[in-house]
Amino acid sequence: MEYIILEPEVSDAKGMVDYCNAVGGETDFLSFGKDEFPFTIEQEEKYVAEYKNKKDIAVIVKNKDGEVIASMTADRGSNRNAHVYDMGISIRKEYWGKGIAKKLMQKLIDDVKNLGGEKIKLTVFSDNNRAIKLYKSYGFEKVGCQKREMKIADKYYDLDFMELML
Repeated sequence: MEYIILEPEVSDAKGMVDYCNAVGGETDFLSFGKDEFPFTIEQEEKYVAEYKNKKDIAVIVKNKDGEVIASMTADRGSNRNAHVYDMGISIRKEYWGKGIAKKLMQKLIDDVKNLGGEKIKLTVFSDNNRAIKLYKSYGFEKVGCQKREMKIADKYYDLDFMELML
């Protein structure tokens, strides 16, 4: 399978919004569902432009046809927690199990270290065993849980906090 990992450009905004609206319908393990991504194309363009001027991390993965198939971000804290990065990752369902998440996780850890980061944190649905297994394989540890934090179709879900000290 051919794909490329790259930093998004402003010209990728439409593809990123389309991606998010699609991936939201493929799993309940995101904070939004199908066509519920909260950004317009214009807002995404601004978001991408601002990322380029900060010490935050944003990457997308495109397939050989140029379609966005995965995304990862890590937002750097400010002031007293500027050493901490808060990460998120999503991948189109048809590309699960192809090693993309592993490549993105390693890139994230390397990039955070290169930027002087000391800790990566994330929030994951407590029943997302596949993601939790991935995070643990990179040394992330569960440090807390929010009970009934998400509600989807009248069903509640817990969220786990995980972190990795670098």
